[in-house]
This record gives sequence, C-alpha cells and structure tokens, in this order.
Amino acid sequence: MLKNQEFINSFRYSFLLIESLYGNGQFKTPSLQAALKSNQEFRNIVELAIKDMIPAKNDRNSDTAKLISTKPNADDIINHLVEKRGFYFHGNIKRKDAWNPDEQDSAESLALLAIGIITKLL
Repeated sequence: MLKNQEFINSFRYSFLLIESLYGNGQFKTPSLQAALKSNQEFRNIVELAIKDMIPAKNDRNSDTAKLISTKPNADDIINHLVEKRGFYFHGNIKRKDAWNPDEQDSAESLALLAIGIITKLL
C-alpha cells in the first residue's frame, strides 16, 4: 500500500492490528486511549517507533508531521493515533473537514508512523 501511496488505507489497516492486539476491546476514544497507554509493551513499541521514524517525502505540514517534529512521548502519539482513527474510520460527507481519498499525501507521515509501530510488533 505504501508503494502505491495508499497512505490512508495503510494507516487504517495498521491501526486495526494495533487495536486488536492492545485495545482490550475498547472502542470509545477515551477508553481506547487509556487501554493503549496502560500497556507497557505497547508504550515501549511506540517509543521505539518514534526514535526510528523515517520522515515522509511529501508530507511536511500534516498534523502528524508537525507532532513528530516536537519530539512527542508515547502518550502524545497514542492520543494522536486514536484521534486520527476516529477521523479516518468515521468520516462522512457532512463533515466540513472530511478526508478525501485523492488527498493521500496528508496521511503519509501517519502511515509511516503506524507501519513503524506494527513492524515492531512482529
């Protein structure tokens, strides 16, 4: 998916794996964030992924790219992943800021971050 620049689907599938392994069946934003934050194994993986993050080629201005540039901690990344999961899984045409499948570049950093996390799971 990354090769084809399908960054949105790459993130979505990566997050499904993260959620299934570490989400403890939670799906509401606060509960899911708490479940992920309370798992020390997952926190360690997130910290490693932050350190090993490869900068995106076409994405310097997305909220993910900006977050990465601030040297975030695991809690910051977990909050961001869960928020973006809500955005990309629950979008609709009535939202003024709904995502568009033709605007993949804005999800490149997010996809690279999520891939960086799941590759450390395996």
